[in-house]
Amino acid sequence: MENNSLTGLTVTEGTNTDVPVSVLGDSKIYGYVEDSGNSQGVLGAFLELWDEGNEYKLNWSSTYFYNDTSLGNGYYEIHYPSTLSDLSLYVHCNQTGYTAEEVHTGGTQRTDIDLVGTATAEGKVVDKGNTSVGISGATVKLLNATSFNLGFLSSIDIFFFMTS
Repeated sequence: MENNSLTGLTVTEGTNTDVPVSVLGDSKIYGYVEDSGNSQGVLGAFLELWDEGNEYKLNWSSTYFYNDTSLGNGYYEIHYPSTLSDLSLYVHCNQTGYTAEEVHTGGTQRTDIDLVGTATAEGKVVDKGNTSVGISGATVKLLNATSFNLGFLSSIDIFFFMTS
């Protein structure tokens, strides 16, 4: 199926041929999932549409659920049937290292989601030669892998930089 037309399919008379068809809904909720701390896109966040009562996942015949996974820049889009576009919907968003979010929305519109990180780093700066001696006044800066645009590292890899 390409551009709403079927091409390149040969069917022999008297035989049955299964034709898989994917239908893209006319309505969509789209936007960006961002880290609330640094406004960078969150890769791999899982988003699902829930009903207007926020009680169950929207689906087609209990087999197809309306969802998407965010891209590297945080972009997502969930297409769904226009028959549901007048409803008030919820988008559930989850990603490891973040607090889950539920956002109230509906229709075809941009819905950006800010996720709050749950990771913490604690400790003290010590002398390499004598780890029992703390170094006062040291500045420690935490940067995640996306700050360096290193695609081979996950967004939970952390780098420590220290100056004194």
